[in-house]
Amino acid sequence: MLARSSWGRGLGVVLVAGAVALGAAACGDSNESSSTVSEEEFVTEGNAICEAGNERIAMAEDQAFPDDMPTDENFEQFFAAFTADIDQQITELSALEPPEDLQDEFDAFLEKANTTLEQVRSEGAEAFFSETESGEQPFAETNRLASEIGLDACASGAAEEG
Repeated sequence: MLARSSWGRGLGVVLVAGAVALGAAACGDSNESSSTVSEEEFVTEGNAICEAGNERIAMAEDQAFPDDMPTDENFEQFFAAFTADIDQQITELSALEPPEDLQDEFDAFLEKANTTLEQVRSEGAEAFFSETESGEQPFAETNRLASEIGLDACASGAAEEG
């Protein structure tokens, strides 16, 4: 879910998952247990969530890194804002009801997003901003899964990383 700057491996993943459209959970009449939303509507709503999150994360990055000499405190500030926003995006995306033919892929995407976020939080800001031996971003697989179901705004960081 995100990378916009050269500050480290996680920022690209951040902007991928970034958008949040308030009220995106409204996917049909709640009185109809079998109501379904079209794939186009689902993708539009999901991408709106990530686009809004991407904007919030970009603003948090600008606030955390106002100059060219970032400190550990800057990284901690951004890391806290980033992880909180990714959590918010996952929550909002979880409220969406995908078309039946995308349900399994959507569930896999959400599971991977949650697992990766937990891992990133447990490792902390220092690990998040450090380069890995493989050079792969923490959310690379999450981004790939998002892209496969059409949630390109949720995976845009993966494309920007390459």
